[in-house]
Amino acid sequence: MEGLRMPTPASRANEAAERLTAAGLEPEVKDHKNHILVEAKVPDQVSSESWKGLLRALETADHFGQEVSVGGMTVWAAIRKGDPRDSVGCPGAWPSALGS
Repeated sequence: MEGLRMPTPASRANEAAERLTAAGLEPEVKDHKNHILVEAKVPDQVSSESWKGLLRALETADHFGQEVSVGGMTVWAAIRKGDPRDSVGCPGAWPSALGS
């Protein structure tokens, strides 16, 4: 299909961040060598509508997940800078394996 362009990794990360913001979260976007990471701390009290928005935001990413600790829950979305279908070198546990 000539003229059809795929969204850039930066635009996809911005979309995920905007969706998280619309869900009532305060995302942080971190640009790394091979990917862009969007993270947001989840408040203790979240409405069902906010959860739906949060899930819609995460599904736009190539990889996503959550980390739960004593300090609370953080959700993350990773967007690859290369071809998202390329699974070579894809870490199994993204947040701890992402690096810079």
